[in-house]
Amino acid sequence: MDNSTKGAEYDLRADFMIKGILIAGNTPGPVFMTDFRRAMSDPSDQEEIRCDTKGTASALSGCEFKNVAPGYTFNAAKYPQAAAHTWLLQEKLPNTMGVKTRDTPLYYLPGGTRADGKKNRDAICDVASWAKGNGDLSAMDGAGDKPNCDEFAFNTTYNSGGMPKSEGGLNEVSSGSQCVQTFTKKADDRAVHLYDIDGHAPTWREVCGRSAISGKRNSGSMAGLSGFVRNMRLLDKDPYWLETGMTGQCAQDSKTVKCTLRTQ
Repeated sequence: MDNSTKGAEYDLRADFMIKGILIAGNTPGPVFMTDFRRAMSDPSDQEEIRCDTKGTASALSGCEFKNVAPGYTFNAAKYPQAAAHTWLLQEKLPNTMGVKTRDTPLYYLPGGTRADGKKNRDAICDVASWAKGNGDLSAMDGAGDKPNCDEFAFNTTYNSGGMPKSEGGLNEVSSGSQCVQTFTKKADDRAVHLYDIDGHAPTWREVCGRSAISGKRNSGSMAGLSGFVRNMRLLDKDPYWLETGMTGQCAQDSKTVKCTLRTQ
């Protein structure tokens, strides 16, 4: 009988044994007895399971391994502007947000809303016309596309520069002007490149970034995130990884950083 309550969480620890018989197909043959045990002493901590009834629609309730963080991956081939921007920040900034190999996950914040009712995005993309004033139309994706502010870490994370430290924020800044500021532009080789904004050369000590990129490419790169959150049953403060779908290398001198990227 299911006596669970809507909107609740349940933490479980598996401690069970399954006894089974292995039969070689439909033809007579040797029969084997087998035992499978999932014990509470599992050193991987994968015996800790969380079930919740906080979902919606077809994913109303479900369970996941509590100590296994899932990963979201950009479609870099389709949305390279957003992927390149995030790759650069993961590679160059000291807090390496969302990188599994460096054990620096993103922490999910439902709705991306602060206690004052504002969105984290409002703090990072704090000037309404910032993207329009710094974007380049050559990087747009067809008619109707407009420059858009792409911020990282995402609005819906505690890693966002817009999230106050007093509310659990990890990288608080007072304005997006304190972040790495870039824009995309189509170069003479017809490829779209990422450039820093004149007068705002990065120090690479920043903890966040914003870039004026194609609005279509920005929204497209994030289109799958809501489904990912729902299917992975992410709740407040749950960790997850971000794969950009790109690889690359950077070379630099005293004035310039030049990175060459390719999709995986």
